Amino acid sequence: MSNHTSESSLPVLSYTDGIAASASDVLLLVGRVLLGWLFLTSAWGKFMNMGGYVTYLTNLKVPNPGFFSWIGAPVEFLIGITLILGFATRYAALLCLLFLIVATALAHRYWEYPAAQVMAQYLRRRLAVVRERAGPLQRRSSAVEEGLGRVRINRPTMSAFGQTGH
Repeated sequence: MSNHTSESSLPVLSYTDGIAASASDVLLLVGRVLLGWLFLTSAWGKFMNMGGYVTYLTNLKVPNPGFFSWIGAPVEFLIGITLILGFATRYAALLCLLFLIVATALAHRYWEYPAAQVMAQYLRRRLAVVRERAGPLQRRSSAVEEGLGRVRINRPTMSAFGQTGH
């Protein structure tokens, strides 16, 4: 089920378009398997340390974390298995969407970070990219990063869960 087209938007690129069209199925397969592997290994880690996962959910102020830990880990495992095996992938994608909405609302509340922390994290990521490609400029980026290390970074306030940052 390839999206093959015989004509290209630019005649010069028709050969490249053919390669991309013929490789799309393989790339989708590899992406699906890798995404499934990500969910599978994450769920496996939760199963191997369920006490730690319950503690994590407790710190997020999830009600009845013992119960929800035994829902979250199997759902994540099921998503991974179905994506890797290619079985019911549309249902797995829907389950994955719902799982990620809940996970984002509970644990990835980036919109609640203080502005200084957001800016410091952004600059550190940018400096990491620069350092990878900078060569001789690496000393400068390291010095700037040391200055960023002095910026006080507080944990985000999770007011919806009644938890405050320190």
